[in-house]
Amino acid sequence: MLKSSITNLLMLSALLIILPVSAADKTQSYQAEAKASWLPDSKARKKEFKFNTDINAWLRANGEWYVEGSIHHQRLRCGDYRLGIEFGTGKHGCIDAKWSGDIYFLGQEKQCNSVSKLHRNSGLDESLETQFEGVSCAKAIIECSGTCEWSTKRDAHVY
Repeated sequence: MLKSSITNLLMLSALLIILPVSAADKTQSYQAEAKASWLPDSKARKKEFKFNTDINAWLRANGEWYVEGSIHHQRLRCGDYRLGIEFGTGKHGCIDAKWSGDIYFLGQEKQCNSVSKLHRNSGLDESLETQFEGVSCAKAIIECSGTCEWSTKRDAHVY
């Protein structure tokens, strides 16, 4: 009986060492400077943001926004991912950017077994229409809960 209990305890300890501990609510963000598309009357109609990953986003003058990026989950156990966007103003290179505080997330995707998924989110916030001219930066945010280890095109994150 004692030998059996010790054996079970050792097996459980070994299992806990081998299995990764699930991490909850891990976040990584990326910043990008706006590149504007212009109308003939010299008013910007759309600002595009290309992050140093394979994440891209844009903001239109009417407050419509879009963000997309491929996230590669690198574990067998599952993680729940979501991709969001936040807009702000800042100097060249988004140095000392002031962020709006409004992070736009839509949906959540469960990813397991080393799968890659393209995450796409879009929406309309009419308050961004009045802020459009001042927006010079965007921040793409990846959030994960569960077993979180991911990469985008040019980076890798293990939590």
